[in-house]
Amino acid sequence: MEIRTEATQYVVTVWPEDIADNIDAAVWCVTVEARGHGLWGVYRGTGSGAPCWGEHGWGYEPLPSSRTDEWRATHRYTLERALEIARELAPKVTLNGLTALEAVARLRGAS
Repeated sequence: MEIRTEATQYVVTVWPEDIADNIDAAVWCVTVEARGHGLWGVYRGTGSGAPCWGEHGWGYEPLPSSRTDEWRATHRYTLERALEIARELAPKVTLNGLTALEAVARLRGAS
């Protein structure tokens, strides 16, 4: 029997390591998650039901039985491309009118 070890998720965030354990950090990140066949999805935040990035912006992922080839073509990427997209999006994640960068500054007491 062969034992395999593989990464299935990457977290891309602007939150510095010294405050990354803050309870709010998980909602301000972008995750890149393996989706099979060497392809990856880009998601806002962590956990199931997180919005998925596609060529037209954020949206919700359909059930597996409803994902068409056309949908996959605009929502699945190579790992290299998915990480590139996630790095572009991470500073811009916006919740309650604040970007991730603004949320970090607010938490640190900066203006």
